[in-house]
Amino acid sequence: MEKQIGFVRSYTDKKYGHIITKDGEYFVRVRDIVPDEGSFAYLARGERVLFEIGGERAPNGYERAINVVPMDRQPVEPLNEDYRETVTLLSWDGKSGWAHREYGTDLLVYATHITTEGEETLKPGSRLYVGIEPDPVGERFIAKPIEICVPESEDLEMERCT
Repeated sequence: MEKQIGFVRSYTDKKYGHIITKDGEYFVRVRDIVPDEGSFAYLARGERVLFEIGGERAPNGYERAINVVPMDRQPVEPLNEDYRETVTLLSWDGKSGWAHREYGTDLLVYATHITTEGEETLKPGSRLYVGIEPDPVGERFIAKPIEICVPESEDLEMERCT
């Protein structure tokens, strides 16, 4: 496929947006962005990107931008073993699920990587404090180790992870 250069016209917190070029406008989703070394996949308005056109057309009729790579962003340090962030559980079947990252690719979550008590309380919306590792079998990332965040009280939105 032929590479295109464009600029991010918009990118929402719902993880989709539009890229413009001199020839048109293209729809982009987070899963079409190549994650950086820190496993972050996001775009900033006005950012210059390299991409290909492919996949199914978006529901709004725009062609899709895939394999999207920011061009002028400073390199990110690869994740180290001490890196942690708080994520939100999207799905959970008692053994595995997916967690949402604010600025990154969604993570695979496995019960075997939980290091704290409370596994039986997990449900979509639960907050987790996780490390991140590449998935040895694919291009995804795994949450490992995982600590379950506990609300400080029913009235407060604050949480603590131990």
